[in-house]
Amino acid sequence: MLNLVNVQGRNREGQGVSSIFFASGGFGALKGIDGAATTPAPSNMTGSPVEVWENLTGTLIASKELLADSGGAGEFRGGLGQRIDMVNDSLGPLTVSCLAGRTEFPPAGILGGGPGRARAVSINGQPVSPKGRYVLAPGDRLTTIEAGGGGYGDPRQRDRGRLRDDLAQGFVTPDGARDAYGIDPESL
Repeated sequence: MLNLVNVQGRNREGQGVSSIFFASGGFGALKGIDGAATTPAPSNMTGSPVEVWENLTGTLIASKELLADSGGAGEFRGGLGQRIDMVNDSLGPLTVSCLAGRTEFPPAGILGGGPGRARAVSINGQPVSPKGRYVLAPGDRLTTIEAGGGGYGDPRQRDRGRLRDDLAQGFVTPDGARDAYGIDPESL
């Protein structure tokens, strides 16, 4: 569930840059445990803080947010994916190479659990191959939608207290509760 974005070019100060941005999706649910949000697997890599990355590369992380309803529904919910918007804020072009999977086949759920949301990559709002090399002009925006993990077990068996917490924290939307769990949020 790891997405690698290699960035090469020159930063705002004109220094050469070649670095990898690690973006991760949600981890699948296990029996008795909801999946962790935005957790790299099968490795234990950690990403650089956004501020360090921005200063190093000449890019701006315009947004980085969890995606509601991206984790597969289940008795135990899959971990949430995320949306990351990266803007070339340098003075020249940057070459980005993407290496992402789970774009054609979303992470599967198990024992009745729903699939997580699939990964997607776009530049300036136009979908691009998740395994491609692109040149970002100054001001261009690379957006990655990181996959959600698959759910475990029948969503109708999800503990109502957990579903109420999911709604309160924004992990599941009211429409998601109705569609995926068959529950009217007003009844919780």
